[in-house]
Amino acid sequence: MPKETFDTWLATSLVADYQPPEPTTDPEFSLLTIHLAHRRAYEWVRHRLHKVIQRMVDQVAGYPITLAYGAPEVETVVMTRPAVS
Repeated sequence: MPKETFDTWLATSLVADYQPPEPTTDPEFSLLTIHLAHRRAYEWVRHRLHKVIQRMVDQVAGYPITLAYGAPEVETVVMTRPAVS
């Protein structure tokens, strides 16, 4: 991801919540909620950066994590996982 893209859309984002998987469940049941600074960043990330962020998070964690995005005055949305290509 180019630095300019990160600085514009993600630099001010926060991890709002992380729900790890239970030891007896599939890791895919974990949930990472990312809070973005404003509605425009929220829309941009959801529609244009989600697949990139999903790959990076899964790679760092070592297992699949479901992502959710939120922003002020916007309902938090849990994303469906992108198809494996």
